[in-house]
Amino acid sequence: MSRISETRRGSRTLLRVEGRLAGPYVRVLEGCCARAFEKAPYLEVRLRDVCAIDDAARDPLRRLVRRGVWLRASGLYLSNLVRSIRRSAVQPETSGCASDPVEGFAGRGE
Repeated sequence: MSRISETRRGSRTLLRVEGRLAGPYVRVLEGCCARAFEKAPYLEVRLRDVCAIDDAARDPLRRLVRRGVWLRASGLYLSNLVRSIRRSAVQPETSGCASDPVEGFAGRGE
């Protein structure tokens, strides 16, 4: 079960998500975000008291971040997960080829 509440103040909309973010609730959140974007240009989604996020929810959250949604969370696990989602949303996709840059690799004369 999940609950999404909306608060609007001027050009800002805040969506608070509580409960489970999994299965059909991910589509519900995407729909709420689409409607909120129609009303206000600035949208923040706050994952508060979220007890579970399934793997299928990560791609939709990544897409929301790419659209300009500010994603926030409370708690250590969710905060780290959101940080990871935001980071992966702004980094270009890699093909997995050997020629892709490796983070932290300095070359060391090779």
